[in-house]
Amino acid sequence: MFEIRTDDPARLKRIAYAGGGAVILGLVILLYNVFGPLVTAASYSADNVVFGLFGVIVVLLATHPTNQAAQKLDDS
Repeated sequence: MFEIRTDDPARLKRIAYAGGGAVILGLVILLYNVFGPLVTAASYSADNVVFGLFGVIVVLLATHPTNQAAQKLDDS
């Protein structure tokens, strides 16, 4: 996917923080759209499916660079 080519600790920390925020945001989007209609009186619609899948995509795209940045920070 995305390869991180820097060893600068400040930049790696920013990548890890931003990636962590993106993972949390993606999970919130996913949970709100998939489990929200179960708790409230709203019903499922195509919008819930689309935005739920968007949350999954956000989590998948953010996980790899976040993990790489954390590993490089641990190694340094």
